[in-house]
Amino acid sequence: MKWKALEIEEKPFITFYTVQTYDPKDPFLVDSIDGLYQFGVCTKKIVSGQLVDRTPAEMAVFEAEYENRVFIYDQYKLIDSINSGEFTYDSNTFPMDERSRIFYFAIETSATDEKVMTTTGGSYALTNANIPAFIAAYKTELKNLSKPNLP
Repeated sequence: MKWKALEIEEKPFITFYTVQTYDPKDPFLVDSIDGLYQFGVCTKKIVSGQLVDRTPAEMAVFEAEYENRVFIYDQYKLIDSINSGEFTYDSNTFPMDERSRIFYFAIETSATDEKVMTTTGGSYALTNANIPAFIAAYKTELKNLSKPNLP
């Protein structure tokens, strides 16, 4: 089986499809496509009717772009860590999921006592006087879980 290159406008710029019958002199044929894709693009390109390697400079641009996208994606995934996170206050553990974070934001300036759900689904009586300390414990953990993974 052979693979034939087909140039496309968007990344990966070259795609391959299998051919059963072929002209052995066809310049777009390869025996394998293993290793022909790096950083989201094909390492080959078509120039003057020939399948040629991309230059190191071209690949360096694609690598930088790819690494940036991976970095941003990794930052987006931090929300999963936050949503599954928890923090401790007064020997109780509280969830950090999105609904809980909205509730904590809402009670931050509360003038009344509040009932807060623990990670076990129990109810915790949070006095108005203790809300600032509770929010401080929450924000400390939120900051820890939200820190970007900077190089």
